[in-house]
Amino acid sequence: MNPIHRLGQKAAALALGATVIVSSLAIAAPVMAAGPYTLTVSPATVNTTPGGSFSVDVVGTTITPDSISGVTASLTWTGGLTLTGITKGADWVAAGAGALGFPSVANTATFIAAANAAGKIPALGFSFLDGSSNLVGAHTVFTATFTAGTCGAAVTFGLPLGPSDGGMLDGDAANYAGTIIPTATGGTVNNPCATPPPAPTPTPVPTPTPTLAPANGSVTVTGTLDAGFLALQCPTALTIPLVRNATNVKDFSCVVFSNITWNLNVQDPSATHKGHMVDGAKVLTASMHVVNTGVPTDVDLATGGNVAAGANSVTQALQLQQFVNPSDPSGSYGITLTFQALSTF
Repeated sequence: MNPIHRLGQKAAALALGATVIVSSLAIAAPVMAAGPYTLTVSPATVNTTPGGSFSVDVVGTTITPDSISGVTASLTWTGGLTLTGITKGADWVAAGAGALGFPSVANTATFIAAANAAGKIPALGFSFLDGSSNLVGAHTVFTATFTAGTCGAAVTFGLPLGPSDGGMLDGDAANYAGTIIPTATGGTVNNPCATPPPAPTPTPVPTPTPTLAPANGSVTVTGTLDAGFLALQCPTALTIPLVRNATNVKDFSCVVFSNITWNLNVQDPSATHKGHMVDGAKVLTASMHVVNTGVPTDVDLATGGNVAAGANSVTQALQLQQFVNPSDPSGSYGITLTFQALSTF
């Protein structure tokens, strides 16, 4: 193995962000590996739609004969996504490596909520503790599952490197557990907005046969105006994070296709607990609100109402707001909303 890829003896878990006791042995400062050590996001490009679910793997790779005895990786994103799940890399688990940074089952929901708030999955990884085991080739560190948000600009995945983020440990016997900083390559999520359907072509009005005007020179002018068109496109599903003692928000958009004036109305059609998120018999104390921050307009779903008004085709930015009281019981809550675009003439 090229010596530039191996740094101080037994630097091990320091580069991986684990807590260990380290002797007074001097450790060389890590440098970026120029060779076969890489951290990548796979697939590098994801194409999705608003509300769509997808997964990406964070993969650590070496090229034979180079090997590693440990790896960690952090994953960042630039917004527009909601993390919903984390899975450990199967190859590292099967090989008996110790897991670093992964949440317990009981703490997974809190871990995911914190990651969504920060736009970052903190360092997760694995390390062999027997002083000899290693892996060669491409192996998944962890798999992250996301739900796409409102359509728009592409989202970028990043793999930061450093003592509290991404790194590797040498697996070669001559420098086992020496610190390596790999080359990192992120990824992209494309979530483009749908192209509005073309406006319908009006039915042509037959041109009447010209007739001579009356002797007094008066002319009768007539015309026919169609009824116009009105259509609505909203996300079919949204996920809002629920954190106690806070007003939780979720941004989204509805697209109104029209050549007339209209109101955008929202209602909760439920006969019971109208406007409230429920989980069976459990009900959140505070009702949900739909807010148009541009006007602004705030519709309490306990009553419903018009959240926007306009004319012609518009992409209407909206926001869900849900306050969670400290006394609200835990659960998987849901609510169904009905949006309607209504003609105002």
